[in-house]
Amino acid sequence: MAVVATARKLVVIAWHMVKSNEPYRYAQPQTVEYKLEQLRVTATGEKRKRGYAKGTPRPVTYGSGQRVTRVRSLGQVCERTALPPPKGVAALPLAERRMLEQSGTLEFVQAIQHEKLKIRQVKKEGTRRE
Repeated sequence: MAVVATARKLVVIAWHMVKSNEPYRYAQPQTVEYKLEQLRVTATGEKRKRGYAKGTPRPVTYGSGQRVTRVRSLGQVCERTALPPPKGVAALPLAERRMLEQSGTLEFVQAIQHEKLKIRQVKKEGTRRE
C-alpha cells in the first residue's frame, strides 16, 4: 500500500507541474542543468561552448591558484533551456511558505534561487608523494 501511496504523490506533483506549466521548484540546479545538457547532446549532438564569453572580465581568483565553479540558480538554468522559471518564495502560497518555515527548508529554497561561486584549491604540481 505504501508503494501505491508514494506513486500517487509523485503523479499528483507531476500533474500540478504540467497543469501550471512550472518546473519542479525544489530541484537541485546543478543536477537539472547536467540532465538537460545530456538530453540536448543526445537530441541534437551539439554541446554548448564552455568558458567565459569574449569581453568578459577575468574572475577575481585569476592567478591565485584557486578554481571557481559557477553554480547557476534554478531560474537561470530554466531560462537557458527555454523553460518557464520557477516561482520565487514571495510568490508561493502562504500555506507552502509556512510548511517550508516549519520544516526548516526555507533557507534551501532561497539558496537555490541565487547564483553561487564554488571556490576550490588546485593541487600544486610537484607535491606528489612517491
